[in-house]
Amino acid sequence: FGIVQTALADETDAHVISYLVRVAGHLGGVATVRVLAGQLKHPDARVVSNTLEALALTGDETVFTLALPLIGRDEPRIRATALAVLCRYDRTAALDAMVNFIRNARDAGQRHGALFALRAVGGVPVENLRSLQQEVDDPEIQEALARILEDATPEGLPRFLLRTRHGFEKVAGRPGRLGHALRFLRALGAAGR
Repeated sequence: FGIVQTALADETDAHVISYLVRVAGHLGGVATVRVLAGQLKHPDARVVSNTLEALALTGDETVFTLALPLIGRDEPRIRATALAVLCRYDRTAALDAMVNFIRNARDAGQRHGALFALRAVGGVPVENLRSLQQEVDDPEIQEALARILEDATPEGLPRFLLRTRHGFEKVAGRPGRLGHALRFLRALGAAGR
């Protein structure tokens, strides 16, 4: 491990550093966690993301604490990787932290990145998504949440109704398509009688 540690201390190229942190993660150990933790402050998103993955390989308990603040980083790749790593340790706490981040973030870019991370990880409880969708007032965020909610809902009537409602809301602002949507919904209601 000493050779990798020295190389990490001396190296300045982000490509090489991102490779070295992965090698260090496979070596494991307490010293590895301490050295890798310093790389979480690196300005390159690839280095930070690879460092998170390498830390997860060590299996050390402190990784959760190290990864948790990174769900607030601006880069979607870092947020997605941090969430994936956190889910390995405590999925419920990780998903709750990300949902709370989306709820409280003021920057639309950060919210979109967090939604990207949620969608990438998957398995978000439907109740959390519904409550978040009702609390958020940004139409783009509501749209993204509707898509994630659609993915999270099992096949069957509830998913069909979600898709129908979502599609109806999209065409409601277009008069020509609104008539088609209303006729479709009437026909659907008549077929169900």
